[in-house]
Amino acid sequence: MQPWFLQQQQALYLKSLIKNKIYIVKKGDSLWKIANSNNITVDALKKLNNLATNLLQIGQSLKIPT
Repeated sequence: MQPWFLQQQQALYLKSLIKNKIYIVKKGDSLWKIANSNNITVDALKKLNNLATNLLQIGQSLKIPT
């Protein structure tokens, strides 16, 4: 049996997956383009994904609120 704190972390992770969809960054994407197409602000997208800069990597996973 796992310690309670690991179970709690897993539960929080699963809840975040339910509340968010995952977007995979493609060539030509930008935070503005992704945010705009999902009706959120760039700042909200950065905060949700703990991004300090506007730089993205192809193949990077981003949480998008549903």
